[in-house]
Amino acid sequence: MLKKKVLHENINYIQSILKQLRSRHSTTDKVMWGIIPSAGKGLRFGERVPKQYQTICNEVILKKSISALGFLPNEANLAGILVVLAKDDVYFEKLDIESQILNDFSLKVPVIALKVGEETRKGSVLAGLTIISKVADPKDWVLVHDAARPGLTKNSLHRLWDAICENSSGGILALPVNDTLKREKINNSKSKINYIEKTLPRESCWVAQTPQIFPIQQLLLALQSVANVTDESSAMEATGKFPILVHGDLLNLKITEPRDLNFLESQLKKETKNNYPKSFYIGQGFDVHALAKGRKLILGGVAIDHDTGLMGHSDADVLIHAIIDAVIGAGGLGDIGKLFPDNEKKYENVDSRVLLRLVVEKISKNGLMINQIDSTIIAEKPKLKFYIVQMVKNLKEDTNCELVNVKATTTEKLGYIGREEGIAAQAVVSLVST
Repeated sequence: MLKKKVLHENINYIQSILKQLRSRHSTTDKVMWGIIPSAGKGLRFGERVPKQYQTICNEVILKKSISALGFLPNEANLAGILVVLAKDDVYFEKLDIESQILNDFSLKVPVIALKVGEETRKGSVLAGLTIISKVADPKDWVLVHDAARPGLTKNSLHRLWDAICENSSGGILALPVNDTLKREKINNSKSKINYIEKTLPRESCWVAQTPQIFPIQQLLLALQSVANVTDESSAMEATGKFPILVHGDLLNLKITEPRDLNFLESQLKKETKNNYPKSFYIGQGFDVHALAKGRKLILGGVAIDHDTGLMGHSDADVLIHAIIDAVIGAGGLGDIGKLFPDNEKKYENVDSRVLLRLVVEKISKNGLMINQIDSTIIAEKPKLKFYIVQMVKNLKEDTNCELVNVKATTTEKLGYIGREEGIAAQAVVSLVST
């Protein structure tokens, strides 16, 4: 049922669903529940649309922050993620975040959204905790992650889990402070100048991040017993607990101002470009032309001394034609006859190397490049071994591909090739995304 719906209104119904999710795990298991408070207005961001609904790398920030929790290791037993929205939220539905979540197959756990958020972070987290705690086991854990931290990495999340899974007080992701800390002097005048009052010791200082993970009952009691706090760890500290500090990641930046968004987006694009596996495509090509008197024999762009040549509208370079067809096939562009019709005057007697370069240019515009070429010329005569080196050189030059192979074989005098009526070629080409 949850696969078809994310946003709900009936809290009692949701608690019955959460109870079902908990029942999937043994009563002896520690189960993790995720909470993402997303009721903030993001006033410091300075835009009409709250920051969690801005876009980063073509994805809504809130959706990207939710998806990041899918990196949790399986042994964490993440049962579900509760997104706490503002009571007057309109953007979750307006931007169709529900469909984006349902179509994200990397998310292996149900995501539930409820409009029960409060004015403060503490209020929103407490609202979510109260709902979950009524069905959770007392030994379960809760993970709280900011809606505006879309750069959470798998490595950081795994480090956090490995560090806290045996610690009864939980822990948080954080970064040690490297810069000198200055405290601002309170300025009661109308001047906008900021003055330094004091230099603070940076030793032992860390900048808190999220996720923050704690035993669910401990965090519930802590939040109920303190006034307003800016993060969950503060509430735990106030009750005498000592959460673990776990090294986070610079990418796990909380977006507060537009410049944060611009900076993080540029960094994420660099990471994606460096780490994302290149797409790989394979195509095969085959071509055959008849031999005839009075024609030049051109193979692989090399003029070969022979008493017959290949018939065709162009120079009939059967090897390059097979390679072109393989490239076109791998790129999903149809076939050579579609791109270079044999009834067009401009292709009459054209050098096939020119056509090959045009095809390479075409796939390049589609974000592809040739990774490898393996080809075979099938001819009874002439012997080609002394020409193959130049063929390979020509093909490398025209395709910008270093891994080029050309072979030659016969049909042992069988068939039309064996009778020297024609020459055929076949090729296999792989393309990769650029």
